[in-house]
Amino acid sequence: MSRILRQVQEWAGGLLLLAIFLDVLLQIVTRQLGMSLTFTEELARFLLIWMAFIGIAAATYRNAHMCMDFVVARVPQPWRGYLTNLARLLFLVYVVLLGYSGALLTNLQWTMGRRWSTLDVPVWLVNVVVPVGMVLTAIAIVQTWRAHRDDTP
Repeated sequence: MSRILRQVQEWAGGLLLLAIFLDVLLQIVTRQLGMSLTFTEELARFLLIWMAFIGIAAATYRNAHMCMDFVVARVPQPWRGYLTNLARLLFLVYVVLLGYSGALLTNLQWTMGRRWSTLDVPVWLVNVVVPVGMVLTAIAIVQTWRAHRDDTP
């Protein structure tokens, strides 16, 4: 199951990147033809937000996030596993808090009924990726933690 979820996230990230590319290309072509489309800049921004939050989860599976490994390198070997577990726990707590606050914000935007100006889509539709991305990231943290539990003391 985790492999399928991981592949779906990676494909979604790739498709979002392709959509951003095509959107920006459309913007360039229409400007060169003298007929600029108003929605392309806003759409590219929203797609980038979605790609980033889906990408956080995908990067977690690969352990590809930035880290301060020089700290771990200076800690005695028996303590490295504990430090790694502490870092994973703090990351999980951060993700849960960000997902919760994102859900509160999305709910507020849902009840207010605001819409984006050029795309005429609900504001919550863009920001719902925060709780969704954080749930996916929390799942990835737990799955990678379980996969590497033999690495810790």
